Amino acid sequence: MLKLFAFVQSWAESLEKREEGQTMAEYGVVLAVITLIVVGSITLLSGAIASAIDSEGVARAVRLELDPHYNVAVVVPDFMLPTSQARQVLPETYSRADSVFNVQRSALLIAALATGARDVFPTALEDRMHQPYRYKLVPGLEEITKLRAPGLLGCALSGAGPSILVFHERGHEDVCQLVRDVFAIRGHKSEVVCSAVSTHGYTLK
Repeated sequence: MLKLFAFVQSWAESLEKREEGQTMAEYGVVLAVITLIVVGSITLLSGAIASAIDSEGVARAVRLELDPHYNVAVVVPDFMLPTSQARQVLPETYSRADSVFNVQRSALLIAALATGARDVFPTALEDRMHQPYRYKLVPGLEEITKLRAPGLLGCALSGAGPSILVFHERGHEDVCQLVRDVFAIRGHKSEVVCSAVSTHGYTLK
């Protein structure tokens, strides 16, 4: 896993060198998006991964066991959203209040995933960093993030979008239809990809 993060880090460094006109804020967004993609992939394969790149550029990661009552699905709509376009709508800087808001919820989400605290999910999935700015790019996103139903823990934009992560209790896969209905109302078809969360990840034989 750490080798994979090292590869991402190396690739990002080469990207920074190639794009001389890129600001550090933009570079930070690029690295964050890449890391989210990698972490998201690993998460679906081997539980939950909390990770960060330290001040010396070394990837640090801790694996957590997900509560066995949880599962996650992905609803994929029938339209594309280039990452470059999704990145353009983000602000150059964030306020201290918004930064604290998201840090608090990140910690809360990790705790909820590990302990099974269902009631905190709606709060833990709140965001001020990227989703509100992307509402106009993903039809129905604002409504989707506010969906509430028995068995539904919450929804969030997957990376830069437009796919939607649906956190739900096991046995309630039908809640994904709520997200599909929102897309359908806005004229878009979608499909559901259900991924069982493995506790072991890939095994090489």
